[in-house]
Amino acid sequence: MIKQGGGHIMCTSSVAGKLGAPGSASYTAAKHGIQGFFDTLRIECAPDNISVTMACPGPVFSEALVHAFTSEPNKKLNVEMKKSWNRMTAERCAYLMRVAAANKLHEVWLTPNPELFYCYLFQYVPYFAKKIAVRLGQGRANKVKAGIADLH
Repeated sequence: MIKQGGGHIMCTSSVAGKLGAPGSASYTAAKHGIQGFFDTLRIECAPDNISVTMACPGPVFSEALVHAFTSEPNKKLNVEMKKSWNRMTAERCAYLMRVAAANKLHEVWLTPNPELFYCYLFQYVPYFAKKIAVRLGQGRANKVKAGIADLH
């Protein structure tokens, strides 16, 4: 990219990279690391005309819960997502990621509410967002511990 005079890097992170996700500490930590790496890369590559777009999807319909591991060795969660769950389709998410890349946006949050609302809270009023997260996050953490897959 430097030799050709510029370029564009598209990274997929997660809403979990913007705020804590109860029940998924390792995943959340990894996504926070990705956020930091690509935010830094954006700054370092700017003089070489290389831009970075970071996509942060929230809940997306997929087979992730079918194949997710549990606390028991060699046992998968085997839960199919329901249409009634508040999740974005993979097709819609991919389309919005293409739009973000085409417009060279620095970062885009691709999620329905309430996660989108939480992203705005954590971005613009982090003190209050963290207070709210401690209270509301307990309900989600309890659902995860109980094996309930619909976290809303």
